[in-house]
Amino acid sequence: LIHDIKSPLHFLNSVADHLTKNFATTSPEKNREIAKEISTSLNRLYLFTQDFAIWLNASEPHQLQNASRINMSTTIDESIAMYDEIITRKGLIILKQVHVTTMFGDAPMIKSIIRNLLDNAVKNTSNGRISIAATTSTDERSCEITIADEGKGLTDDQLEELNHYLQSEQELLSFSSSQFGHKVIKDFIRKLSGSIRYQHNKPNGIIVTISLPSASEQI
Repeated sequence: LIHDIKSPLHFLNSVADHLTKNFATTSPEKNREIAKEISTSLNRLYLFTQDFAIWLNASEPHQLQNASRINMSTTIDESIAMYDEIITRKGLIILKQVHVTTMFGDAPMIKSIIRNLLDNAVKNTSNGRISIAATTSTDERSCEITIADEGKGLTDDQLEELNHYLQSEQELLSFSSSQFGHKVIKDFIRKLSGSIRYQHNKPNGIIVTISLPSASEQI
């Protein structure tokens, strides 16, 4: 948690210090580039604090879901829009297929799960494709969301550990420097009585599949 806060703050401090000392002698193009980097880091820090607030509230004893109707297409579009600048800069192609119009559930938690999974995909992919699909399960009682990237992926051991972490009481991952995003996904999936599975994509990358039951089925 401390790393997730300190890292962007340290970067912002360094960039702001450089901008302050060299603004007059730096080209306008370079200053605009630095300003974009500051904006991107501030946005990531804002999203982190937002996720932390949702997670903290959901961690309260006997906290119930705040179920509402969720437009899945809009929810996914809003998550993608948060990474527009990074997606463009890295040359990523986003493919979206939404075959379920709405579902009932805790909107802040579901949005946070999608956002964190997309964040991982964008962070680990360069000049590749990221596909996001949302469908209704065969029994029509849950929504299945799949995010597949063509990034650097995970080793077999890392993949095995990650899936074990998500299904067990393991507190930390040995290979990840950023732990909180994984914890948000894990805790919210459990809170929503859902399931999640990571697997290798071919020829490279990761496929994440989550299944979230309709709130009316569990409340």
